[in-house]
Amino acid sequence: MSELFNPENRFWNFVGKLADVSAMSVIWLATCIPIFTIGASTAAFYDFCLKAVRDQEGGVIRGYFSAWKRHFRKATLLWMIQSAGLLFFAADIWFAAAFWAAGSGKTAERVALTGMSAAGGQVGLALTVFLLIMADLFLVITMYMYGILAVFDHPVGKILRDAPAMAMKCVPVTIVMMLLPAAFFLLFYQLSGFFFFWIGGVILASSYLMNFVFVKISV
Repeated sequence: MSELFNPENRFWNFVGKLADVSAMSVIWLATCIPIFTIGASTAAFYDFCLKAVRDQEGGVIRGYFSAWKRHFRKATLLWMIQSAGLLFFAADIWFAAAFWAAGSGKTAERVALTGMSAAGGQVGLALTVFLLIMADLFLVITMYMYGILAVFDHPVGKILRDAPAMAMKCVPVTIVMMLLPAAFFLLFYQLSGFFFFWIGGVILASSYLMNFVFVKISV
């Protein structure tokens, strides 16, 4: 029973990490406000969480801003690439969804107005689903980018090569990471008072998975 209340046991250690991540979620949001700093803020968040999963984390504020400054240049370049890709997928998904909506009309009037058939709606649906999956995979690859930067501090070119390679080498882990954003969104949406922290939950959970990949590849 005394072990349960021991602050050094694994349970309380994990609770402490959750508290740190909750505090860091607030700092992350504040430092993301200028938009162009999102990359540096995300890299700093991953830097802290990847150290936390290895029990190497330090102070929240000092550790975060130290990593923020250290990774700023490379992380900003990665963010520019990431944002361009996300905008590309957002535009494609919007057009695919519009194609799906236009082709899903069942009435003769709708078909006459749009020139679409029900088959066109099915194609639009399939295209929308495919693009959503590819956008999710792209998002996971960019998560790997920030993790690689945080742990290895490689040059940007090497990070861009290594991130998709790591994602493809550990497909089961990558699939789980693809499910994390939606899973945490739904979880914290139900816990409305904690909804603000769902980004932190995704980053912490993906850090555990990424650390497993980094250890596996380095062995």
